[in-house]
Amino acid sequence: MTSKTRLFFLLFFILLQCQIFAQNLDVDLLKSINGRETTLKDNYLELNASSVTALSVGVPAGIAIAGFIKHDKQLKHDALYIGVAYVMSAITTQSVKKIF
Repeated sequence: MTSKTRLFFLLFFILLQCQIFAQNLDVDLLKSINGRETTLKDNYLELNASSVTALSVGVPAGIAIAGFIKHDKQLKHDALYIGVAYVMSAITTQSVKKIF
């Protein structure tokens, strides 16, 4: 082997060790953060994540219903804008997820 080849392999193995060490630091940090999980916290986070769609549909629907009850054109328009924003956001999010 030439000296350039030896140097290449030496640098390669040094960088490989650094990467493994850095990965272990990440894993250890995540374990220390997530080691304090409780059933209550897990249940709360699950409820919070599952309520997003219900709120995203319920809020514009509630505003629209209030607009129809009060005969308020502005509330109806606001409900429409909020609803369209949610739909566009959902489409964009799902598209990006599928792409990546």
